[in-house]
Amino acid sequence: MNGVNIIGVGTYFPERIMNNCNFNYEEMGVGEKWVNSSGLKERRYASHYENLLDLAFHAAERAIANSKINRKDIDLLIFTSSTINLNEIIPNGVTELQIKLAIPNSLCYRLIETCNGAIMAMEMAVNILQSGKYKNALIIATELFSRILDLSNESTYKIGMSMGDGAGAVMIQKCNQDENGFLGSKLVSNGEFQDRMGIRVDNETNKLRFGFGNLPPVNNGKILLANEALHKIKEITSETLPQIIEGTLEENNIKKENIDFYILHQPNRKFIDAWRELAHIPPQKTLDTLDKYGNLSSVSVLVNLDTAYQQQLIKKDDTIVISSVGSGFNCGAMVWKWKLDIDKKHDYLLD
Repeated sequence: MNGVNIIGVGTYFPERIMNNCNFNYEEMGVGEKWVNSSGLKERRYASHYENLLDLAFHAAERAIANSKINRKDIDLLIFTSSTINLNEIIPNGVTELQIKLAIPNSLCYRLIETCNGAIMAMEMAVNILQSGKYKNALIIATELFSRILDLSNESTYKIGMSMGDGAGAVMIQKCNQDENGFLGSKLVSNGEFQDRMGIRVDNETNKLRFGFGNLPPVNNGKILLANEALHKIKEITSETLPQIIEGTLEENNIKKENIDFYILHQPNRKFIDAWRELAHIPPQKTLDTLDKYGNLSSVSVLVNLDTAYQQQLIKKDDTIVISSVGSGFNCGAMVWKWKLDIDKKHDYLLD
């Protein structure tokens, strides 16, 4: 079996910054106590002339530049997001990205998935590259939540003001087994709890809206109120992510004391703190970007990966865990030996 390595990363954020003071949350019954405990301070919103593919393009350009790869050698492109363009569902935009990025030899996939989307796309890429049929895979995760927020009630307001816009990309390359950087992964799906939190077309406005929608959340056949569903989401995800990390390490015979750094999804301060506590992760082995960018769904682990790289929190030959959990529920964890040299580091996130 062939080995694989991460050879480049890149992220992109729109310039517009939205602070907590830009939201009228108290008028919707959301208290200052919740806002302070959420860890949210800023998030980025795209301008009216930026679309999903624009964000994806800029992140991908940075990953390609960081990897120093010839564009014609990129033969696999996987584009994932939970937000979509309702005006153009098919074609889905991935081949348009192929043309914009000038990577004509790439086979193109489009994956619609929530917070675990980047890890699922990376897992797909790893399996395909290990087969030997393809050599270089570009994975792009992009979200554009600012266009679809439902701020009509307390529960959806909490969700809505948590979300931000942005994009992340990672380049993965086939290599010899003795140079392999991929150490293992584990992904699971569990549909027992249908939280109904997602993106749907509003029947009245015919526009996409992100929230619980008209269908009530259900747990083992019991209908839940929105606040009950939010509590259940925290309960399940708090348990699931530490379990998936532990299971990944155990199945791949990797000792926890050998993990140098953890890249975790960034939905809410309470979630992150619970994961660190239950997984016994030392604070110095993680970083937070929640206060700067908000919840970026599928993009968040790639943003944290790039940020950790730029801040030199992860160095060549470090062993790192990347883990996230998303609505559905889908959860995943990957373990990598980091192979990027620090002299290839870019620093645009450090401004």
